[in-house]
Amino acid sequence: MQDFWSFLSVKKFAGVALVVSGFLSLAEMASAATMTAVSRGGDSLTLSFDDDAITTSTTESIFCNGRQAMVLKADLWMPSMGHGSSPVSLFPQANGCTAIRNLNFMMRGNWELRVWLNNNDSGTFAFQVR
Repeated sequence: MQDFWSFLSVKKFAGVALVVSGFLSLAEMASAATMTAVSRGGDSLTLSFDDDAITTSTTESIFCNGRQAMVLKADLWMPSMGHGSSPVSLFPQANGCTAIRNLNFMMRGNWELRVWLNNNDSGTFAFQVR
């Protein structure tokens, strides 16, 4: 059955893949790492990763906020080391969320993903990279 779902996600079936992809994302949400935070301005923020564990090989996340403000900047920061990581790439999505790609967790430990929004708001997610 898994091969069938993988087959449908091929871009040749873009119309079907979008429906199937949305369905699978909801079904798999329980196994995904999803965290919430409150921004400095009181907005609800959500950060999701595909896998339940964030590891040094994790390269993408999805960021959403209640007001659907645009993400101006995002960065990775490792507080215990006093430095961050290479720049990330931002890809606005049709649903008002933003895909944050090219995550580079250079080592295991406590990390933060910090976001700045176009409505003068910002937020931080703290998590463990395994």
